[in-house]
Amino acid sequence: MAQLVTVRCKYLISLDLHSCNRVPAASLASLVEHLPRLQKLCFSDTQCDSVVLAAIGSFCQRLRELDVSRCKKISPCSLLSLVYDVRRGCFSCQALRVLLLQDVSPQGDPVHWVYALCFVLLALPGLEQLTNPCLTDAIRLLYLKNLTPSGFPPGNFPSLLEVLRTKARRDCNEVVRTDDARMAAPDTTLHLKKLEDFDEKDMSTLGSLCQGVEEVSISLGNQNVHSWSLVQWPNLSHLTLHCSDHPLRPLEEILSSIHPISKNLRFLSLQNLLWCQQESLITLLTWCPNLQSFQSHLTVLHHTDLHIAPELPPWAGDPLPLPHLHTFSLLLEKDDAFQATFQHKLGGFLVSVLKGCPKLEILSLYGVPVLLDGVLEKVYGSSHPQPLQRLQKVSLCSSNITEWGVGLILRAKNQLQTLDLSHCKEVTFRDYHQLQERARKEKKPLSITWQ
Repeated sequence: MAQLVTVRCKYLISLDLHSCNRVPAASLASLVEHLPRLQKLCFSDTQCDSVVLAAIGSFCQRLRELDVSRCKKISPCSLLSLVYDVRRGCFSCQALRVLLLQDVSPQGDPVHWVYALCFVLLALPGLEQLTNPCLTDAIRLLYLKNLTPSGFPPGNFPSLLEVLRTKARRDCNEVVRTDDARMAAPDTTLHLKKLEDFDEKDMSTLGSLCQGVEEVSISLGNQNVHSWSLVQWPNLSHLTLHCSDHPLRPLEEILSSIHPISKNLRFLSLQNLLWCQQESLITLLTWCPNLQSFQSHLTVLHHTDLHIAPELPPWAGDPLPLPHLHTFSLLLEKDDAFQATFQHKLGGFLVSVLKGCPKLEILSLYGVPVLLDGVLEKVYGSSHPQPLQRLQKVSLCSSNITEWGVGLILRAKNQLQTLDLSHCKEVTFRDYHQLQERARKEKKPLSITWQ
């Protein structure tokens, strides 16, 4: 098959052989040698080794994306062979933008693996994404300019300091071409645009070396006072903040860090955080008018009422303007019952959000305690413009809604395709069948899930 591809598909620009682990490395190398136009290549979970990566570096000069995740034969020298052609004595694969190295078990000295990543980061001028658990260590070494490892790289490759000097000259030439020769580019500035799963303690290092970041995922620890800011990334549009273990960090503690770049955000994900003050979430969304996707998993912090709650006022129902939002997900957790005051304010919050996002396509509410019948009645009570007309997928798992409230969604003008009512205690088996029958009679191509 590999030979057939080289004969019949000489102009191929994209090839995916992931998990084709019975194809020998020699065949993979021969394959890429005959496909010089490749721009995207996936060899994840294959027998890819140094010979294959060297062939990719020598023959695939147009390559922009390479995935060699879960390849067990990759070593530090393998990575060097990808970006430096020993025979020609020059750097290779210079068009590469994305290099995926997930779940690659380092062969040889683990320290050499980190230095190999440093070599790659310095050698590829346009690299925007490099995924590997050791990436943080590599960036930290570059930040500290600790680039004189013992016994690495091998003698037929340039030293890390030589690679750094080459990068500095290249960056300086770029500055000259922009007619501003007086500006000197930092010699270790990286052009990474996407960073995944970095600890917040490394934020200052990342901000110093990677100033053009557009997407970042940050793991939050158990710190009483945070000392990082996102103002260092003016181009940031995709942000994920998460606690990897138990929710220890309050949402309110990190609001000030998000605020400076909030208007630029298109995607915001808050996972496994504490929600302590009811107004903080609506405040955050008010800051982010250009959001296209909002996803959250929050644990509501319990506050004990010391007095009887006053009579709850009616919901104002003023729309929260989110004109570009197409995905809204809110997953709530709590050990005991939600307070009546919290439920009421949460209902008002949902009314404002749902009335303010005319382009919403995907709605997911998990564990929402407020009776959604009243929320939906208030939302659909708006005469002009008609709300939620683009809804396609709705999930209300473990939320509080009855068959009547679900009927409001079905009767409304929308593009509904899937409706998940799993573990909705107020929806009975009989209700489920009646909803299915209604969808069938109205000839709606709707899939309803219930259990």
